[in-house]
Amino acid sequence: LRLLLGFQEDGPLVAAGNLTDVLLNSRGVVPDKQNLQACVLTNRPDLKAAKLIVEVREAELRLAQARRTPNIFLGPRYKRDTVANEHLVGGEISIPIPFFNRNQEEVATALASRNVSKADLEGRLLAAKQEVESAYTKLALAKERIDAYGKTYLGELEKMLALTRKAYESGEITIFEFS
Repeated sequence: LRLLLGFQEDGPLVAAGNLTDVLLNSRGVVPDKQNLQACVLTNRPDLKAAKLIVEVREAELRLAQARRTPNIFLGPRYKRDTVANEHLVGGEISIPIPFFNRNQEEVATALASRNVSKADLEGRLLAAKQEVESAYTKLALAKERIDAYGKTYLGELEKMLALTRKAYESGEITIFEFS
């Protein structure tokens, strides 16, 4: 047992701490499960990163959808005709007419990427909730065990310690039997 725990082979194995303090300090301290889940969902870095990825994918989708409409160009025009020695000034309007390219491929790719990142986020949220549920169940079970130990065994151990001290003080047992 000592080797498995990483202790040296010789020397006494001594338990340290006071279970009474643990019992007194732990009563009523188990936090609310909903508060724990809310804390995990707002503070876990992997969930924050997944939420940001979803936001980026949604922005990419909006950009791809915005690129479906053509860019209209309105601007000045100047031309100099050297043969007639004339200067022509005017305006220019350019409207591309997209018959075949409506940016469907980029929109479909952005939509698929957004859906994948949303599914990843939902999976991570579900896993985080399950981890909190599992940890909360383990915590509640450990608290029940400590409470049960304190109620059944701790009182008996204190009685036995008092009786052993009385026996030692009255001389019924020696120091070797006491330790």
